[in-house]
Amino acid sequence: MANFSSVPPGEFCKEIPMLENTDPNSNTIFNNLIQELINNDLFMNALINKMAKKMDTLESAMSSLPNKYLSLNSGGKVSGSLEVEKLISKISNGVSRSEIYIIPHVPYELIEPAHDTQTYLQELTKWICSNYPNTKMGIFIGLAHPNSAGFVIMNIYDTSIIKNNCPEYASGLYLDLSGNINIFTYRSYTWGFRSL
Repeated sequence: MANFSSVPPGEFCKEIPMLENTDPNSNTIFNNLIQELINNDLFMNALINKMAKKMDTLESAMSSLPNKYLSLNSGGKVSGSLEVEKLISKISNGVSRSEIYIIPHVPYELIEPAHDTQTYLQELTKWICSNYPNTKMGIFIGLAHPNSAGFVIMNIYDTSIIKNNCPEYASGLYLDLSGNINIFTYRSYTWGFRSL
């Protein structure tokens, strides 16, 4: 067999004879060719250089991830802000994902300038349906501010099944900074509200 150690990598494959499946020595010839490839310094160096360049590119891309998406302090903990469209739960056998949306602070001037808590929550639910279309079984969490700021959480069955901008089914809870608890629902497009 010819010695290919001085043949450039691009020319090496041209020197390999085609093997017939019927050749009784095909395994031996193939093994010898592989050994020649391994022993070919030019070929191996070219392969190693290509791999090194790809690794450098990958390492560079990965090192930019923390700076691009998360700020890390010296302790290795996440700091700074993180903007996400939604959080998605992990799944295991027999269960489905939950999707949690962090809604922005929707000022009362935008949806209910009269500061009526019940109307604000009703309009906030409509606003969510309008701004998060095609969301099924979504959980929405955020700050509400009809007159007193507070925490709101709601579940809307399907933000695209609406009539007169109202969802078919939804339920929620609003806890204001005074400790008042308000529960609200949509059942068959009909609004319900009560304070505890």
